[in-house]
Amino acid sequence: MLACAALLVGNASSFQALEIDWTEPKPSADVSSAQEGVAPSTLPPTAVSDCIDLNTATAEELQRLPGIGEKLSQKIVQYREECGQFFSVEEIMEVEGIGKKRYEAIKDYLKVTK
Repeated sequence: MLACAALLVGNASSFQALEIDWTEPKPSADVSSAQEGVAPSTLPPTAVSDCIDLNTATAEELQRLPGIGEKLSQKIVQYREECGQFFSVEEIMEVEGIGKKRYEAIKDYLKVTK
């Protein structure tokens, strides 16, 4: 369900109308439901420890990222196996199929450990 509201912001002499859209949050899956075949939540991580590490993630773990399916997750793992560890999150854009737009969608879910 989509809700929309207008908000007036400003001071007494000038106001600006802002339109705000809300969508209902998707229910997140806990670890036990993920084991039952339900996809884990793709909500932004709450801490760096919740992020997916590009240097250790399996193809299945990478598929938790928004817009990353089986083939693209395999390309990420293959890139890591052929080129060595990732040195930065931005380096994932070197993988065929990951451009600026897709990177922007997944960067907050990723981390790189050395």
